[in-house]
Amino acid sequence: MGIWALCLACLAGCAPAFPGQPTPSSVPQVQSASAGPEQALWEALEGSGVVFLDAAPLGPAGWAAAFGEADGHRYAFLQETEGTFRAFAWEGVAGWAFYPLGPRLLDPPPPRLGDVGGDGTPEIFLHIQADGSGITGPFYQSYLLRQGDGQLQALYDSTRPEDRIDLGFQFAFLDGGQGVVRNTHLGTRTVLDTSAYGVYNEKGELADPLGVFREGVFQGNLPQGQNFFLEFSPQDQDGDGVAEVQVAESFFVSYQMPRRMGTCHATLRWEEGGFSLVDAWFTALEDGEGTGDSR
Repeated sequence: MGIWALCLACLAGCAPAFPGQPTPSSVPQVQSASAGPEQALWEALEGSGVVFLDAAPLGPAGWAAAFGEADGHRYAFLQETEGTFRAFAWEGVAGWAFYPLGPRLLDPPPPRLGDVGGDGTPEIFLHIQADGSGITGPFYQSYLLRQGDGQLQALYDSTRPEDRIDLGFQFAFLDGGQGVVRNTHLGTRTVLDTSAYGVYNEKGELADPLGVFREGVFQGNLPQGQNFFLEFSPQDQDGDGVAEVQVAESFFVSYQMPRRMGTCHATLRWEEGGFSLVDAWFTALEDGEGTGDSR
């Protein structure tokens, strides 16, 4: 019986930039809601009907915006005056469009652009660290937004449980001090040294005091409701003008406490209705708990 792996965000920074991706022409500048040149933003927001997680429409009073430019378009992250970012705004040909973001986000990096649909109009990638973290490190929220008709449509929103992307990684402890990570979609396997995890007796046999093994298979890992990607970025790997999506997640098992095994990576392709898996591989830790790469 296969066991799903916990892929949670770990202590890592924002995803690195890739060659060929557009960068902002200036550092975003925070301006207050009363700033005259940006009055169109606030007027558009008041008439947009955008509703946030607290079910209250956002108004200009007490808000500010961090402005920037990418691919010839202005964008803004709308924030409460104490610094909590709550919305993303993009100025297209039809004016400003908005998308609500989750609460308690830290300073977001500039958006990245990539044409995942192949229609010549790039989609918008947002990858933002959330304020606060658990035992497994900081968490990130990821969004893939499509622009059109004066609106921003979320093709992917990591805060929505129904948008969870199954990368296909599973884990189980084996006798002999070994563990195995496999990808159910591609059939790849990586063997890890798990002798230091305290689940073996002196003969190297599974001897778990917590009773989490049944028939020799580790039972402690289930899919999470959302992806906490360490990386979420566009990358046109085959040069056909259509961007694939590169993602990475930390790989944890829950034995007594969450333990990081390594990182699961995947290359995804957007197809109307969802993502398909192009490639996936696993990189184990290199600190003595396990080494190797599934490719």
